[in-house]
Amino acid sequence: MWVANVVGGPPVPLGIDGMEPVWSPDGNWIAFEILQGGQFGLTKIPSGGGGKPTQIVPVSSDLFSRSQWSPDGNWLTWLSKDGFSLVSADGSHSELLSGETGWEQVTGFSKDGAEAIGIRENEGHHFVIEAIDIGSKRRRIVSDMGPQTDAHGFSLAPDGKSFLTTLSRQQCDIWILEGFAKP
Repeated sequence: MWVANVVGGPPVPLGIDGMEPVWSPDGNWIAFEILQGGQFGLTKIPSGGGGKPTQIVPVSSDLFSRSQWSPDGNWLTWLSKDGFSLVSADGSHSELLSGETGWEQVTGFSKDGAEAIGIRENEGHHFVIEAIDIGSKRRRIVSDMGPQTDAHGFSLAPDGKSFLTTLSRQQCDIWILEGFAKP
């Protein structure tokens, strides 16, 4: 992973391999996923380069997560075989928000950080945006997006009122060929 200044100059290597890097709100840390032996974990490193990586979640999950920082920088989203969780930025505490399955790699927070937001494929095979109140664990469906095949990315508008993602929908036909010669 590298950090490049948008005004120019040489990029700075962080000296570590990782995926899906994301800045902390204060810009001091970069959290990223690591992959070892087919399992994922979550690590952070100081954003200035040359710092030592700090493990947040040990390598133990077979799910790819695309974590996001809370607005206050105290929590990150995390997906595991147990469900949708929050993990503290220092890795000392984890809190399961939902044991439901079907969570996509698309998670984040409301603008004020009071809710964790994610996309999940429900039992009816519809993709729904769900918001979970972090304090009460009360869940609500924000939107039912219908049958999809995948969701990519997560971005909340600056005013916190709109959610941006990309959805994939496959359409297929089945054809039967008759009257052709066998090879």
